[in-house]
Amino acid sequence: MQHDEFIGHVQDRAHLFSRGDAERACRATLETLGQRVPEGLADNLAAQLPHEIGEHLRRTEVSQGQGTGERFGRRDFIARVAERAGVREQQAAFIIRAVTEGEEAFTADPDLNLPELGRRIVRLLGKRKVDLTSEDVEVMQRVVDFVAEQEANRPPAGAGDERWRRSLMTVGHDPLKP
Repeated sequence: MQHDEFIGHVQDRAHLFSRGDAERACRATLETLGQRVPEGLADNLAAQLPHEIGEHLRRTEVSQGQGTGERFGRRDFIARVAERAGVREQQAAFIIRAVTEGEEAFTADPDLNLPELGRRIVRLLGKRKVDLTSEDVEVMQRVVDFVAEQEANRPPAGAGDERWRRSLMTVGHDPLKP
């Protein structure tokens, strides 16, 4: 999909007045998503989008120097998008869905260069609580167990050991983030 198609899709789906509004909605949503997802995942997601739009996912790390993988919940995500887009939170929730849902946004099964457990976690993040299955709960427990095991076997260099840190980040846990 090309840039103009993607923006047109967001404008139509979110019922936005102008293409400028759709551009602002995309930028606000993807920059906020870029803050939230672990390092590397933003690049993989951005690669599935038109170049100009994908750059919004990468921009947060570069412009704010904080890196990615910051932990914040759904309400904070919506509030941040609302602030960036200059809209009310109710409209922000609507535009987030317009930007991130549908076959026109991200591919159905992207190759995220993650192990299977990490890919399953990415799929879980897109689900509502009421849609979680017992299998999903098992996957989450596997992640908790994996993180606990990795933390118990922390290398002498601690969180500064990049290989150890990256192994944790493949399941969405960054030991450098509080």
